[in-house]
Amino acid sequence: MSSLILAYAAMIISIGSLLLITYLKRNSNFKRTEFTQRIIEQHKDVPKMMSKIITNRAKRNQLAHGRTVEENNYDLMLETEEDFMDETLILLNIFNTLANGIDRGVYDEDLIRINFEQDIKLFYRYSGPYLRTLRFSSDSDEMFLPIEFLIKEWGNKKPKKKRGTFFG
Repeated sequence: MSSLILAYAAMIISIGSLLLITYLKRNSNFKRTEFTQRIIEQHKDVPKMMSKIITNRAKRNQLAHGRTVEENNYDLMLETEEDFMDETLILLNIFNTLANGIDRGVYDEDLIRINFEQDIKLFYRYSGPYLRTLRFSSDSDEMFLPIEFLIKEWGNKKPKKKRGTFFG
């Protein structure tokens, strides 16, 4: 009789533990998703910044090659080359922070990927020469490597499909 009671007690404890672990995991995922959504909201102006930088570079290239820029496009131009470098560094730092957060499990990768994948890939492709210059001119040859690793990882795998199960 006592062995039957012990078996039931063990079963109840294991079911309780399973439910507790499931609850904690789901709560942790919910918190990570909530935190990621706040980060996305904070960086909602990233596409506009990126567009401004790329447009600015194109306009400067036009001017450097003797072509004219329409009057209404001057408002998109950054004042100096230093402004361009500062804006580029800001964006690279944002993307690097996102890549580090994904790597460490701080941010929900799927949400970041949905919101920033195209921006990160385009801007990295565009700013590659500048990034290499930064690496060679500084002491750190690992500068902004998390962005590169993230882009390679995203290129190798398709986004995961979410399953709507209780344990998922």
